Amino acid sequence: MQTKMTQTHLRSGGVPMRSVVDRGEPIPLYEQIKMVFRDQITTGHLKPGMRLPTESDLCEQYSVSRITVVKALTDLARDGLIERIQGKGSIVSPARVQGSLNEVRGFAQTVKQNGLTPSSIVLAAEIIAGDADVRRAFRLPANGAHKFMKFRRLRFIDGVPAVLLDTTVSEEVGRKLLGQPLEDASFYKLYENLLGRRVERNDAGLHPIVADAETARLLQVKRGSPHFAFRGLSYLDGDIPIELAIGVYRGDMFTFSGTMYRIREEVVQRHNPTISLTMHASR
Repeated sequence: MQTKMTQTHLRSGGVPMRSVVDRGEPIPLYEQIKMVFRDQITTGHLKPGMRLPTESDLCEQYSVSRITVVKALTDLARDGLIERIQGKGSIVSPARVQGSLNEVRGFAQTVKQNGLTPSSIVLAAEIIAGDADVRRAFRLPANGAHKFMKFRRLRFIDGVPAVLLDTTVSEEVGRKLLGQPLEDASFYKLYENLLGRRVERNDAGLHPIVADAETARLLQVKRGSPHFAFRGLSYLDGDIPIELAIGVYRGDMFTFSGTMYRIREEVVQRHNPTISLTMHASR
């Protein structure tokens, strides 16, 4: 008896990559079609911006119903691999960078660890007085006459605008930075080289925003589209605040993750004997 073999070719690393569906397998047909395109996207055979075949073409190609094709495409869109655009069909999404909230990593290091190429340009550098929020971040008196320097940078991933970032440092540090080549530079590495200390901590937070006209123009996104607003305060070893970074990360290019732990009540009570509370794991 002859058995129909599923055609495959090798991914980089020698792992077989599915190219057709096999009705003899127990895996649902929609899942097999989904695997075909997931393989082709994650291995670079289908690149960001490339258009997938139409639903009708896919039905004919795989001899399946439209319901099966729609289910596969819907799952791919839910996983962030494609975008389904009314009137345009399905398009491969830009590569997403996975960022962690559990460790200190600069933009360039994070992007490189995702197998992509970071770059950046400096849009502006100016001396500012700094408002109460900035002075508080740097542990300075609220009514002081301290000066700061703010750098506005546009950061790219594989040549695509990805992050609009305002980085504020002390005037002294800022003037030292101005003496360095800043295009494509990692400020974290520059701090280490110039000051002899590494960034050891970053207190960061994210919240959702929609792009205003200026942000949309610089990031090349639609006005009103959803993105991540970022605020991070970085410290050198010795718990020295070094930079306040406030920016916008493109919502279609980043995902962020963190690990949360349940703290046992008895541990809290042992270290804070005057406080009694129950901690619940967050969703």
